[in-house]
Amino acid sequence: MIYTTMDTITKPEDFTGADSQLPADVPGDSGFRFTIIAFDFAGKNITALPPAGITDAIRQNKYVWIDMDYTAEKTARSALSGLDLVSEDILDEIFTAEPGTCLSRHAEYIHLVITGCSFSPDNQLEMQRIDVVVDEHVFLSVHKGPHFVMDTIRREFRTDFERFAKTPSFLMFELWDALIENYADVEKHLGKLVESLQSDLVQAEDDKVFSHVADIGENLLHFRGILMPARTVLVELAGRKSQFISEAAQSDLYNIAGILEQVLQDVLVDREILTQSLNLHMSMVSHRTNKAMTKLTVITVIFLPLTFLCGVYGMNFAIFPELHWKFGYAFFWGACITIVAILIVILRRIKLL
Repeated sequence: MIYTTMDTITKPEDFTGADSQLPADVPGDSGFRFTIIAFDFAGKNITALPPAGITDAIRQNKYVWIDMDYTAEKTARSALSGLDLVSEDILDEIFTAEPGTCLSRHAEYIHLVITGCSFSPDNQLEMQRIDVVVDEHVFLSVHKGPHFVMDTIRREFRTDFERFAKTPSFLMFELWDALIENYADVEKHLGKLVESLQSDLVQAEDDKVFSHVADIGENLLHFRGILMPARTVLVELAGRKSQFISEAAQSDLYNIAGILEQVLQDVLVDREILTQSLNLHMSMVSHRTNKAMTKLTVITVIFLPLTFLCGVYGMNFAIFPELHWKFGYAFFWGACITIVAILIVILRRIKLL
């Protein structure tokens, strides 16, 4: 096993090459879980550790990845404070701040906040925060509950470490690579929603489609608001020299920034498609309305002279010249039929019928 779940694991064989005894201050149901891994880049070895083994691993010139998955903030903060890795201000930010990608640099470490995305069952975009603190010896990641980005890193980091990793900065690459994969998946899902909605807009018969347009449009704007600061932070990490990120890793991060830029462009394209689809729908509605108005106009044109005749001969004057015509009724219908026939011919010539 290459990582530990220290809240629940009590068997000695669950730790590889490390002291198997859990710290006394971590109860079995503590509301948090540590995954602690030591990397030996010289020997290409990975070792799972309990918290008590962190100091010894650092003394042996190993790089330590500490991942905290917590549900109870109070106990998790107490445990993280006991490791004495970050200041109280950073702890406050980790456990109280809202999700939002940002980067802060300190003399001893850098603090990075990234935001992963997922969809709720009703296709609403949800954010999940990951705090990362990087110094010369430790890579600390903290998140509330299981996180799909961290799950991706756990699946892939061992192979990448054995094949490619030369410096601790590979973990930063793994983090952004998994995050960009998450963003690409979200964009693909949004793209499918836009395509489906485009078809629905063409065939829409009710106003429910407009609520779907509003929801997807809101998700696209929200997602764009996540990608923009992520791009800014990634470009800064890739372009600004730091003692905590190697030049080779910065080159890789720069390549990832290009992928992120492409995802952002795809989101803008999705927004454009959504806007054009909505405009097409409104044009179709307008066209159908115009056709209906044309039919009503034709009916009005035909019946207007007939209504005039009915109005004239419906007046109750005592002296009415045509009142005593023997064939007055027949003449009236003949005039009506003649007028209708002439109007139909005219309307057909001007292509209103």
